[in-house]
Amino acid sequence: EHYQILIVDDEHVIRTMLKKFLNSIGYHTIGAPNGAEAIEILKSKKFSLVISDIEMPHMNGIELLKHIKKNYPQTDVIIMTGYSFKFSYNDVVKEGAIDFLKKPINFEEFEAKLNRVKRERHTVHELMKSRAQLQEKALAEKEKLESRLLQAQKMEAIGTFAGGIAHDFNNILGAIIGFADMAMDDVAVESQIHKDLERILMAGNRAKELVGQILTFSRQKKEEEYIPVRIELILKEALQLWRSSLPANIEIQQEIHTTCHCVLADPEQIHQVIMHMCTNAYHAMRKKGGVLSIGLKEVFVGNAGEEQIPELIKGHYVKMTVADTGIGMDKKVISRIFEPFFTTKAQGEGTGMGLAMVYGIITELGGKIEVKSEQGKGSLFEVYMPAFFEDGSPGVPPEEKANVKWQGTYSSGC
Repeated sequence: EHYQILIVDDEHVIRTMLKKFLNSIGYHTIGAPNGAEAIEILKSKKFSLVISDIEMPHMNGIELLKHIKKNYPQTDVIIMTGYSFKFSYNDVVKEGAIDFLKKPINFEEFEAKLNRVKRERHTVHELMKSRAQLQEKALAEKEKLESRLLQAQKMEAIGTFAGGIAHDFNNILGAIIGFADMAMDDVAVESQIHKDLERILMAGNRAKELVGQILTFSRQKKEEEYIPVRIELILKEALQLWRSSLPANIEIQQEIHTTCHCVLADPEQIHQVIMHMCTNAYHAMRKKGGVLSIGLKEVFVGNAGEEQIPELIKGHYVKMTVADTGIGMDKKVISRIFEPFFTTKAQGEGTGMGLAMVYGIITELGGKIEVKSEQGKGSLFEVYMPAFFEDGSPGVPPEEKANVKWQGTYSSGC
């Protein structure tokens, strides 16, 4: 820090003596013959310390001290006087001075005071710097949390809206599929009308599947009984299917821990989550190829843990990661990828419901999906699912504990 001192005294000899001494011990100094001129100098230059006499023409030292404390609060002031019988340490300190010097000046004592002032100023400067950094960090964290809250509220509103439409659409579909099915019994199998009715049924069933995906996203689908599921078994099974369908220019890398606790879930839904996320990664790399990285491990989320996710309760989670080296996404796309029917794919290549359904499934489990991506640098999806323990420990929604059933291939070894 550049430590510059302003010396204010109407005695030229005193100013010269102090300047010479201070310069000799490494300080930068400027002199002023009175308070009025000192104020003009302060307007154009920044000083760490002002050393001022009390008795001066035009403006005395106490008036100058008050002016400095009002207009330049970060500048320290030391008052000196030859009239020690008229003024005391307490008189000047209560006005804002940090110390008091008696004339004639004891230079050894004076240097010690200066060094102490400089150390204290450095300490205050570091504290203020740390405070500013903490405030900046707190503000950034607040903005991040507000953004997360807005995103959660938006997704909840979209889910409610989509769920309402889906329920109404289900009723309409029920009538279409039901009457088409009955009409097929009233016409000859080989007739054109029968073939047309078959097409109507096929279209109706496709629409029914789409409605099911919407209801999964909105979490209004009829709850199925969850069972303890070993995610690594489903993951390995899904990857076996994927290896045969991926082009040669896409490599799969995997790091799957086999010691993870189970997750209380629907195995079929977990399989859908994996397949949709891998499909998404494939589409990001299909033109130039790349690496699809799959990971699975158990982590602890909480203040003292290795992971910190504000929306998740403290506890153990099974963390699945799906990363690609594809085209990546910008912030605008990331903010919308879980919305129903939002897609960056070309027309006819997708409905935009894949990641929306993934969001609905994982949120229903009490989990969270974190997305990190940059354009041209690929994407990373981190899926947190509450680990399940036999006693129903952290991470498991209490209302699901009654539905636990120890059954099925994927429960083996939980």
